[in-house]
Amino acid sequence: MDEKKYSQLYQALLQEVLQFHNGNQRRIRKGMLSLLLVPLVFLVLLFLSEGSRVIFLLLWIVSMFGIAAYLIAVEYIDYETTTLNWRASSSALNLVRSV
Repeated sequence: MDEKKYSQLYQALLQEVLQFHNGNQRRIRKGMLSLLLVPLVFLVLLFLSEGSRVIFLLLWIVSMFGIAAYLIAVEYIDYETTTLNWRASSSALNLVRSV
């Protein structure tokens, strides 16, 4: 593979990783917003309805664990992708320096 084609593929890869990272940042922002809105919704429902408080508390706790697991998964995937990209970049840089 010639140098120009390799450079184009590498730039395309970097662009894909950057888009993926930006998408993950949006997902994290939306997850953090849902951490604020979900308890507020359950609190409003708790006071507006005459239902059992235990059910609302249980739903609130389960939703918080679900949102937290989602945020952990998104952050882990983003971290692994960024780390892999950094390793590939440093390997490519070392390869270029050795040639």
